[in-house]
Amino acid sequence: MRRSTSLSLLSILSFTLLASGCETTDRALTAAGRVARGQTGQAIIDLAAGKDPAQIAKRRLEQYARDPEAVLRDLREAKRDFDAILAVLGVNVGKT
Repeated sequence: MRRSTSLSLLSILSFTLLASGCETTDRALTAAGRVARGQTGQAIIDLAAGKDPAQIAKRRLEQYARDPEAVLRDLREAKRDFDAILAVLGVNVGKT
């Protein structure tokens, strides 16, 4: 293979790898943002900030008592968030 052809091929391959990395990073950030804005993400952020876990659980239970459908919505949201993060992590694990 000629040197110029090899350099062109290497350049195209490098660009493709970089572009796919950016896409994966963008997907990871999008998934993380979605999780952080959700109910589960807010509870995790509150716990990380040192808020009282018992108080967080009590608020959530009161919310569920007022709106029993909220339990199902929260479970669906948590599953969707988990799947999104797992998909991003799976891509990264597959690359290595």
